[in-house]
Amino acid sequence: FAEPVNMFLAEGENLTIIGPNGAGKSLLIDLMMGKIRCKSGSARIEDNGQELRFFDLKYISFRDIYRMAGTEGGYYQQKWNATENEESPFVADLLGRNKIEKARDIITDLHMEEVVEKRLINLSSGELRKMQILRALMAYPKLLIIDNPFIGLDAESRLTVSTLLRKISETDKTQIILVITNTKDMPDWIPSVLPVVDMKIMPTMTREAFTADNSLRDRLFPQNDEVVIVLPEQEMSDCSDYANAVLFNRVNVRYYTKQILREVSWNVQRNEKWALLGKNGCGKSTLLSLICGDNPQGYANDITLFDRKRGTGESIWDIKSHIGYLSPDMHTYYRENITC
Repeated sequence: FAEPVNMFLAEGENLTIIGPNGAGKSLLIDLMMGKIRCKSGSARIEDNGQELRFFDLKYISFRDIYRMAGTEGGYYQQKWNATENEESPFVADLLGRNKIEKARDIITDLHMEEVVEKRLINLSSGELRKMQILRALMAYPKLLIIDNPFIGLDAESRLTVSTLLRKISETDKTQIILVITNTKDMPDWIPSVLPVVDMKIMPTMTREAFTADNSLRDRLFPQNDEVVIVLPEQEMSDCSDYANAVLFNRVNVRYYTKQILREVSWNVQRNEKWALLGKNGCGKSTLLSLICGDNPQGYANDITLFDRKRGTGESIWDIKSHIGYLSPDMHTYYRENITC
């Protein structure tokens, strides 16, 4: 930190910690949690004068989502191969079926009745995040800290999670700290805000005061002028001249009795821009797995990429060489500790 950290949070007080990426928010939580040794001073989380016991404190960091996803020994395309998924545990078994029965109200409030009966490997990134929140809430902690709880969730799930957190704060007396990077994610039921910027912890203020302080918000999130980036022309070799980037003709994806995609026809013409929208778990990633050559069911469907029909001798690497793709799933399986 740029200067010594001084902060105090009273018992029962909820808090929103807000700041841009790299401001020091996660470092502050690590300091609070005792993961970092203080050079001087002290950091404590107390309950009636005693340090809070480990099982009364839950911290959800979606950095841990990769460890939770059960990917050890697995590979990226595995989730699209139905015959290779059977070793992945069911969510209900991972959470404990006896605990599941006791937490039916929470599961219902999160709309996760169907999710808990899925295999872990088959969860979408949004469903995986909701499962982490569910697991933490099932422990009924005294203090719950969540790092960016709403990223990756659809609009309905964001409202569902926020409503449930407010409910457990009021009824179960769970104290909540949310760490966020977007002012739009600030819940209206948390009255206190702690801004963090440039590795400095600013004084705690009310939500109303933070909202009214335009200069502070501009300091945290400066409004940069739009930057136009012109990419260099790329050599596209065998598909440099094409009319249709993607052409789906009545595409179906089915796993046993579960229909994921049904009769999807879709045409992305050259130079078109598209947004693919839908709820968590509705099949967006499955659709993209067909385009990127990761899903073997792509070869059982009528799919054309760059005017070349799928299954006419191209390899998966031929397909990928023309596509830039980034996703949470990819991060789950890419765990090399290397620099950018």
